[in-house]
Amino acid sequence: MSLFDNPEYRWRETYLLFHKKKHRPSIDKIRQAIESLRGSYQIDQMTGTEEGVFESATLFAEEAFAAIDMSFIEDDQIAEQIIDIQQEMREVLEDPEDLAKLDSLGEYDARIDLLHFERLTGDFSDDDEDLNSCFDPSALLAVAEKWTLLTGGVCLDPASATIL
Repeated sequence: MSLFDNPEYRWRETYLLFHKKKHRPSIDKIRQAIESLRGSYQIDQMTGTEEGVFESATLFAEEAFAAIDMSFIEDDQIAEQIIDIQQEMREVLEDPEDLAKLDSLGEYDARIDLLHFERLTGDFSDDDEDLNSCFDPSALLAVAEKWTLLTGGVCLDPASATIL
């Protein structure tokens, strides 16, 4: 079940991690990586292939009032998406290191979607501008960093034109 269906959570942002599908990690490697993170993380609904390779999972970071839906994507549209992202982000990026990472996206043929959700406290509605003051975005950053190390890929937030 996606967290979009859970009224206790509100979607905040999506990070995309592009990588080579041959570097797609196993369920065991993902579990080990998450267990090595500081803080309290709980993995739920992890699925994989018959060979034990990661497909999807939901990660709860209770202390951060956050959760992350993680899913592996492999389809023909990734190459087109990379071209679109490169064109859009090239207009705003200035850092040479970020531009080099952006240029490297063309090497990749798979993606991990990291959908970041805030756990709501109190009586929030979808229209509330006030966000949970306990919400800590560092959980997403820590998970994105682990994924990047595991896959050798590039993680980015296309909405803010940020490359990690």
